[in-house]
Amino acid sequence: MVNWELYETLLSLGSTSDKRSITIDEAVNSFVSGMVDDPAYQKDALINGEHAPILASRTSKYQCSIKATPDTKIHIGDLVECLGATWLVMDLFADKVGLINGEMWLCNHVLKFHNNTPDIISAPCVVDNESYRKSNSNDDVRVSLNTYEIHMSMNDDTRRMYIDKR
Repeated sequence: MVNWELYETLLSLGSTSDKRSITIDEAVNSFVSGMVDDPAYQKDALINGEHAPILASRTSKYQCSIKATPDTKIHIGDLVECLGATWLVMDLFADKVGLINGEMWLCNHVLKFHNNTPDIISAPCVVDNESYRKSNSNDDVRVSLNTYEIHMSMNDDTRRMYIDKR
């Protein structure tokens, strides 16, 4: 014997997921269509040298919030060129509809080094003497006056930065 109630329930489950995906698609499409009119729109932004339009707005002297579409190829540690500067992506998360949100820090230094070749490699980075972190958290842990943190993008060149240096 056929259980029609179960059959109807299973059919309605499929339509519920379709409704959810339709709602998500509508939210993403609404974001994309309104993105161009937003004052934070950066149409010429580069993420690791690749063109990718994003929304970026400064939240402080050293920090910037970022928002992008779900298909944007961006990861923590990526270098973003926008707002006339180079930024390091420090935090990313996706909201409930999949839009990418995050925080970038202004690169304030360029480290120059060799990797077993005569070529000089330049790597933008953030040298933090607590200025960035202080505005970012309420931690009681403080770094001593003579201590700095260096945050930089990890790539083939910077991955070997510590090997055989004199």
